[in-house]
Amino acid sequence: MVEINDIIKLYSTRPNLELINKNFAVDCDFEAFNVPSFKVKGIDQIHEIFKAIGVYAKELRIVDYKYTHSSHNMVLDTKQEICFNFLPWFKIQYRMMINIHKNKEGKIKRFEEITDLESIIQNIPFFNYGYFNVMKPALGYLMVKAGGYNRGLVNEQTKIKDAMERLSDNFVEKKEINFSEPLIKLSKNFHGKDSGKVDFDDFNNSKKIDIKDGSNVWNKRPLPISN
Repeated sequence: MVEINDIIKLYSTRPNLELINKNFAVDCDFEAFNVPSFKVKGIDQIHEIFKAIGVYAKELRIVDYKYTHSSHNMVLDTKQEICFNFLPWFKIQYRMMINIHKNKEGKIKRFEEITDLESIIQNIPFFNYGYFNVMKPALGYLMVKAGGYNRGLVNEQTKIKDAMERLSDNFVEKKEINFSEPLIKLSKNFHGKDSGKVDFDDFNNSKKIDIKDGSNVWNKRPLPISN
């Protein structure tokens, strides 16, 4: 079973090599990316890697870390501080990701160190300002401009929207509903012309039907039979 504290203790100018024998498999792969970059295999060579820390560093320690783990993998996100022998007055802080892969016996079969280069650049005066405030924004601008020249890629949602609009144009007649049309027709019946609007005063005062004497429907009812 790999212990987090055992891994933390290895990052020192005087590491306990017994912790390597305890946690690492005999044929373990050890690979470092960025700065420095190397690859070794076998527990004996891993011993030499950690022993070399005291040669180039006056001080090395992990000042902070976070980790996640499962039954076969473990990831440490560490913040380390180092002071080199040739720069004893200058300390550098940087970020390093440590990926640990375990075998069925619970020992480390692959060990990876990934150093964050930008965290190292932050320690360099003047250059860090030019990198983060000039170079990175300029590269971002160029990437956006380059993407604008690629007309071959279109958002899938945009394609679907355009297709639906074309389908709607072909099969659905767009017509504005005029709610005053029935009233216009009614006005035409009363005035004899299409006035375009209804004058409700004229509508109420329009010509009424005259029922003359003798033409009243009530006068046309059957008369009673006289004896």
